[in-house]
Amino acid sequence: MRRYAIVLFLFLFLSSCIENHLTYQDKLAPWVGQDSYALFETWGKPNQVFPINATDYAWVYIKTGLKPHQKLYQNVFAYDGWQEPKYGQPEVESTYYCKTYFTIRHGLIINYSYNGDDCS
Repeated sequence: MRRYAIVLFLFLFLSSCIENHLTYQDKLAPWVGQDSYALFETWGKPNQVFPINATDYAWVYIKTGLKPHQKLYQNVFAYDGWQEPKYGQPEVESTYYCKTYFTIRHGLIINYSYNGDDCS
């Protein structure tokens, strides 16, 4: 019984590690061939919907957010004044986004694409 518990623990631990290493493309690929209603139930209402041709539609999901810039040289020797977080200036923020496009034909997802700097 104890061996079974150890094997189960290791399986769950390793599967959680694998899940964290999936790319965004790996997460989107299983949607191809699925019903668009399942996508709607999971992702919610798309931000945009537009026709591509007589049979295909694009559903667009947009994720945006503000994140402070990462310090580029965190571990480099520098003058103390440079290491001050604000150094008299407001912290710079950038808008990060991810646009995910699903192509829908006759209620089925046939393709996807995405762009942006915050797709994960």
